[in-house]
Formats: sequence, structure tokens, C-alpha cells
Amino acid sequence: MPQIPAHIFWPGFIISLLLFSITWSMTILMVAQADGGPQIIPDYYERSVNFDEEQATRDKARKLGWTLEVEIDGPIAELHIVDAGGESVEDIEGIVGFGRPSLATKMESARLTADEERPGVYLFTNLAETPGLWDLGVVADKDDKTYHWTLRVTVK
Repeated sequence: MPQIPAHIFWPGFIISLLLFSITWSMTILMVAQADGGPQIIPDYYERSVNFDEEQATRDKARKLGWTLEVEIDGPIAELHIVDAGGESVEDIEGIVGFGRPSLATKMESARLTADEERPGVYLFTNLAETPGLWDLGVVADKDDKTYHWTLRVTVK
């Protein structure tokens, strides 16, 4: 095995360490920017101004004791709404917004349609394009009152 002279080995060793460091730094930088950069929430200022009102609406919905269950299978999904007494909740009008928890983009929404054959069941278009974790924002109107819920579901 040939010996590398010291006057070539040590400068080459230092240069290779520097190149290794630069390569890994650039790799980490590229990976850090792979998600599209900073996520800025749309309408963040208006949402912050209306935070107390939004929180009151969510608290009002939580106090109702309603249970919301979502079944997402295929292009049409179902939302089952049951009140605190176990009775189906009817005459709801509303929308379901789809969004990824990891992204700050605006949600796409679908309108709730009552299933005529099953009380308390509402159908909506499945807007989840890919499998994974999704946040569903349910906005329901009943008796001139608006209620908000956020459900986190896994779409397969």
C-alpha cells in the first residue's frame, strides 16, 4: 500500500472535512425548505380580532354535549350528530371544511346535506385528496344559532 506524503495528506484531510461540512449544511438547508417555506395563516389578523367570539361559539357547542362522528369512505362522507340524551339531531344546515393540520392553507369546504332515510345523518363531499391526517371544521346552524367543532380524522 503506497504511503501518502504528509504535505499532501493533511491539507487534503482538512479540505475534505470542510467539503463534508459544506455538503451536510447544504443538505440540511434543502431539507428544511422542502415543505414550501414559512406557513402564513390566511386572514390571521381578522381571526385574532374575532378570537373571543369564535371561542365563545366553540364553548357554546361544547356545552351542548353533542357527539359528532365522521365516516369517510369514498367520494361521499357521513357525519352523525347525536345530542347529549342520545337522540339524533335534525334540521341542521352547515358546512364541513377540510384542512391539513400541518399546513396553513385555507380550507376547502363542502355543504352538509341531510340524509332523508336516516335522521341525524348528514352527507357531504369528501374533499380529502390523499390519505393521512385531516382537520374537519364543522359549522352548523340550528334554530338561528351557529356552532363550531373541529374534528381530527385519519383518512385511509
